[in-house]
Amino acid sequence: MSVFRGIEVLRELVKGDDKKKITQKLFISERTLYNHLASIYDKLGVSNAIGAYNKAMDFGYIDPVM
Repeated sequence: MSVFRGIEVLRELVKGDDKKKITQKLFISERTLYNHLASIYDKLGVSNAIGAYNKAMDFGYIDPVM
């Protein structure tokens, strides 16, 4: 998985889109989405989307949601 694609997946998740909408928007299967999320969580050392969001913000990968 490319880092760019992982960040793209994370940004969509942070927007609050459900997983079905993310798969349609990014033209990926649900299985691929889960693989991306597992890789993101592993790389960031977290176990859920909130932890991933917080770490990604700390590293400057995504902007804070207002």
